[in-house]
Amino acid sequence: DALHIGILKSFDNGPTGNLIQLEKHHYFVHLSFQEFFAARHLVRLLSNITRDIAIQFIETHKYEKRLQLVFIFASGLLIQSENTQSIHTFWDTISGDPHDLVGIRQMQLVTMCLDETQSDSEVPHRSQSISLLLNWIRFAFSQNNFKLQKTIAMTINSCNKIQNLPEVQNELASLLKTEAVENKSNILNFIGKLNITDPHNELVESLFLQLETNDAKIRATVCYPLAKIGKKAATSQVIDGFVVALGDQDDEVRWSACSALEKMGEKAATSQVIDRLVVALGGLVEGIRSTDLKGASTLLKLFSYAQQWRADADVREAEGMVKSNVYDGIDGMSRKLFQLLIHTRDWRWLPIFVECCLMEEIVVMVIGDKVIMHFERVAVETRIRNLELLSELCKAFDDFGLKVLGCRPQNSRVPCREREWCVLG
Repeated sequence: DALHIGILKSFDNGPTGNLIQLEKHHYFVHLSFQEFFAARHLVRLLSNITRDIAIQFIETHKYEKRLQLVFIFASGLLIQSENTQSIHTFWDTISGDPHDLVGIRQMQLVTMCLDETQSDSEVPHRSQSISLLLNWIRFAFSQNNFKLQKTIAMTINSCNKIQNLPEVQNELASLLKTEAVENKSNILNFIGKLNITDPHNELVESLFLQLETNDAKIRATVCYPLAKIGKKAATSQVIDGFVVALGDQDDEVRWSACSALEKMGEKAATSQVIDRLVVALGGLVEGIRSTDLKGASTLLKLFSYAQQWRADADVREAEGMVKSNVYDGIDGMSRKLFQLLIHTRDWRWLPIFVECCLMEEIVVMVIGDKVIMHFERVAVETRIRNLELLSELCKAFDDFGLKVLGCRPQNSRVPCREREWCVLG
């Protein structure tokens, strides 16, 4: 069947014919087909006496990026199968030991697998998986870590449902209410990066509250996420918010509101918005009556005036939306630091090693006296027989602040060789 529907191609361009074709070597026309069929095979293994083979495969390969789509497809196929035992086995294994001590790859894996299930309320470990994501969001902002914030936003945007979950949107709304003023712009930029298609009232109301703050930078920045939300759901509440922003005393806020309305396009073409826009642009459109402005095409002409009003618009937008980080370009640094640790046993390198692992999104697992590091394309395994060094390595992850995520040993007095590490929801 695969030959007939065209998802397989032959390496050999010689003579065709059913018998000859079956004897040839073939490849899938796209890797996604191979990943999907591999996921179906994994689901079959989970549903019969070969379950142990499937469990071992998941435990060994769950953090390999090249196999990530296999596990994501499998999570969706299992929900469709309605095989409760297989579903529980899969999620228990994905969420169980051995664990990534850094934690970010674990968060990415369970988040995307949960999304593939349509965030079904019956999914095992659902609440723990969502809590893990929320913990990472809090952690990224508590550390003021732009690279980590970008990574989390990309993970969420690879999903269809996660960004619309009440738990996620309520957490973002809570951060806007509780975080210090200097962090709010970062949170607003983060929200603006998310593809939210079903905004909840609590989040929208929290965004509108930022239009009332005394900080002009925040009032200007909030226009960006409001525009993203308004493009998907142009409610009267969103439009009213921009009407208020167009009357702001600060030039930056008025420009941001104009730019946001341009992104919303036709959905923003209300008479009230047009009237306010004429006032906001002042002399640039003097003599043009708002009653003459009908439809989106004429409204967009006004937006072009707004862009001319600030010649450096593109530069400013880039500065506002793109953040650099001192860790850019450190790929491979964690591996070098790890080798330095083993050879020198100078534990002062440990905190730096942990932070580099976080920045490079590297999985670190401790199983007995083995330390396994999963890089982008390869896994490196090392045995450390010095229990004290192993113990200090594990402790370094806690000291860096990952205990905020619930990543801690069940019994910190037990030597590292005997510990069972877990990530608690």
